Amino acid sequence: MSPTASKNSGTSSSQPRLGASVLAEVKPELIRRRAYEIFQARHDGPGDQLSDWVQAEQELKGAPQDAPDVNRPGES
Repeated sequence: MSPTASKNSGTSSSQPRLGASVLAEVKPELIRRRAYEIFQARHDGPGDQLSDWVQAEQELKGAPQDAPDVNRPGES
């Protein structure tokens, strides 16, 4: 058996998972812009930079938005 054949047989942990490659496609600059839009929409309402960033990241990556702080007071 050649070295190439032994590396390609079975499962390889060096191959990226589909989910990992999809998540890597969202650039930080896009997340930064969306987080700023979320900040501006709050109009000095409750929230912080971290929660804005996480919300933006989830939106852009298509993650389900079931976090408890997604709907802020006054938003419907």
